Amino acid sequence: MGGAAWIVRDHGGLPLSHSRRAFSGHTSCIEAELQSLLWSIRALIDLRIKWVVIESSLTQVREALLKPDEIANAIALSVTRDHRYQSYVATGGPTWLSSLLREEELNSVARA
Repeated sequence: MGGAAWIVRDHGGLPLSHSRRAFSGHTSCIEAELQSLLWSIRALIDLRIKWVVIESSLTQVREALLKPDEIANAIALSVTRDHRYQSYVATGGPTWLSSLLREEELNSVARA
């Protein structure tokens, strides 16, 4: 069992929408990670999101994408850790992650 997630934020870091999904039946962590990446990219294409930062829990994938971060990983881990097996798309960010999102939003504004 594995989990995947994506989150869309505006240029200031404000969460606009997010989704998560549980996956099963994979033979390796890398297979599950790549399936998760494919699912995320397809969803963002469907939403016509053009500017994307991809994040991954596997070092090999992070290094390949050159932009690791912790937020999508935290949401994806919540699938298995917190038994959140229902897939969905929602407006804004998840409430349990709001303090981290706010901190990153403030840091983004300070850098601008």
